[in-house]
Amino acid sequence: MAARKKAAKKPAKKAAKKKAPRRAAKPPAKKKPVKKKPAKKKPVKKKPAHKRPSSKKAAGTKSKKRGRSWEGENEHLAVRVEIQTGCFAVLDKESGLTWQMLPPPPVRVRTRGGVEELPLANIAGKSLKAKRSKAGVRAELTLKGAGLKLVFSLEGRELGIRLEPTSKGGPPFTEEIVYPGPFAFERAAGGYAVLPIKQGLIVPDIGVPEFDHPRGYVDQAMSFFGVVRPEGSMLAIVDTDTDWRIITRHAPGSTCMPCAWWRSSFGSLAYPREIRLSFAKGGAYLTQAKEYRRWADGKGRVKTLAEKAEENPNVEKLLGACRLTASICTHDTRRFKHEVWPFREAAAAVDHFRRRMGLENAEVHIDGWGARGYDNLHPDVLPPCADAGGAAGLEALGERVRSLGYLFGLHDQYWDTYYDAPSFDESLLILDKDGRPMRNNMWAGGLQAKMCAAKALDFLKRNWETGKTDYPRSRGLLELAKPTASYLDCFIMNYECHHPDHPLTRSQLRDAIGEILSYARSKNVVLSVEHAADWAVPLLDMVFWLPHLQKPIEGRDAASGYHGVPVPLFNLVYHDCLVVPARIGRSGDYLTYQESYLRELLYGSIPIFSLPLTEGVEPRVRKELFLSYMHSESGFDEMVEHKFLSEDYRIQRTTFASGITVLVDFEHKAYGVQGSEMFSTVGAVRVEP
Repeated sequence: MAARKKAAKKPAKKAAKKKAPRRAAKPPAKKKPVKKKPAKKKPVKKKPAHKRPSSKKAAGTKSKKRGRSWEGENEHLAVRVEIQTGCFAVLDKESGLTWQMLPPPPVRVRTRGGVEELPLANIAGKSLKAKRSKAGVRAELTLKGAGLKLVFSLEGRELGIRLEPTSKGGPPFTEEIVYPGPFAFERAAGGYAVLPIKQGLIVPDIGVPEFDHPRGYVDQAMSFFGVVRPEGSMLAIVDTDTDWRIITRHAPGSTCMPCAWWRSSFGSLAYPREIRLSFAKGGAYLTQAKEYRRWADGKGRVKTLAEKAEENPNVEKLLGACRLTASICTHDTRRFKHEVWPFREAAAAVDHFRRRMGLENAEVHIDGWGARGYDNLHPDVLPPCADAGGAAGLEALGERVRSLGYLFGLHDQYWDTYYDAPSFDESLLILDKDGRPMRNNMWAGGLQAKMCAAKALDFLKRNWETGKTDYPRSRGLLELAKPTASYLDCFIMNYECHHPDHPLTRSQLRDAIGEILSYARSKNVVLSVEHAADWAVPLLDMVFWLPHLQKPIEGRDAASGYHGVPVPLFNLVYHDCLVVPARIGRSGDYLTYQESYLRELLYGSIPIFSLPLTEGVEPRVRKELFLSYMHSESGFDEMVEHKFLSEDYRIQRTTFASGITVLVDFEHKAYGVQGSEMFSTVGAVRVEP
């Protein structure tokens, strides 16, 4: 039996041996020779072919991992990233300046045990890969303990940084992070930070108080910041600019350093965030503003007023204009105050202004025209205020304003909704992450909360097109008032809505607001909002105002009333895209009347006046109308330069694309204009108090 078993096994072995040659004899097996392996080796051949063009585009590029760091280099910059700390240093070869990053604030990480604030150096599971690209070199630093990857790309004079979430849904993952952190520099004359908060400011190393704001400001109007040193400069442009905010770190005796705070989107980073740091020898806030304008133009944000006027001829009426405000009804529920100015008297006041001042263009802005006056009952503003003359009175006012050649604009509100409004419904509200509505009780109409932008467009369309269909009925505003301008109060904001029926990320909120603005623009109205945000510039013609960032009013005088040194950053980028009115000598402004006048002349603003013109005010109005006359020549121009001509910042000059220059001396309260066809001055002109 044993012999039989062996004999049975032998044929099986032979059969196996026979099969192998048969397979080898098949044609596919002939392709195994090494000669044909170039097909598999093609990637190896491709690499040299890949390298040749890249070496031409990015001459002198190097990328290598050395111990616990990565070094990348090209002809302009050399970068070193420390794996353990996540910090980096950039050497700008042209200026010789090294930008050494300091450790950022702790990273907010969601772990299985809850939320932890972890220093970047303490995050576990770090690893790094170095790579090459056609244009330059890159490295990927993975932080496994934070569910995050930092991608560094070195191309030309730019270091790109991309923060990529790597978590598959569960912890650990990063909720919020400040990155890159501040850079280390000693204070130096000529050094400063560049911050596009409101109209804009710089914070010099020397001569101003500390500006340390670790939570930032909601009123940042553009998506960049900068740092200028005596030898060179850095400009940071944020490509993913919805969920972020500028923060500043400014310890006593040190320099002010801005950073990017990447905010969570529904509890995590949620999507990749990108920032680009560009380095230059020399540089200033002016060059950075103009570089940012080029970036914004590439994003489609630079849409000029001239281009907007081609789409809507009403925009042309902003050139050389002023804003006239008329308050019809004030009903203050907290102070038991009810005041009414009839529509017919407002019409007479506009007519009086046109005859007395002779200004051809103006935007007439009507406040408090709704059912119960200003900041009341929104979104249920129809029918128009009965005490002021009702629908017939508003209709007649609109007809009179348009007949004078002026824009007829209505204040409107779809952000605040009042608890005593007939349409009020808590299901319409924005809820914060804890499920609470955003309430306050500070306006004339009493208790109100924020309406979600996902719901606001329905009410805007109802008020403009349908009107009020129940008693007392009212036609829609487009038919009734025929506005040629509209002001949407409180826009533009940047919140999340956590309502389970209509949740919105900040990106989705931006889309919803964009839809509201696009609808309003489609009705050929000149459109303005309260707050400036440059993503909305193509959809707007004017912002209500754009002041500089002020300190708290209590205990401050005019000399120390502003943070840092005010500069017109926003106007340097968008002066030819948006009209910015200004109320000269406005209560609460730290500038004197003369200084306020000079600043708005310098910035190319138009004045705001309140109707009716009271006795004795006409001389002041005529003086301020000089801003409108100047605007008629340069109002649709790009502001190409702003410059300080004295070390104390008191003498300044702006230049517009048409060649007009405005020189102001805040110390001696005087100005001069050159390059204007009609308004050039001989010598200095003093502004009287």
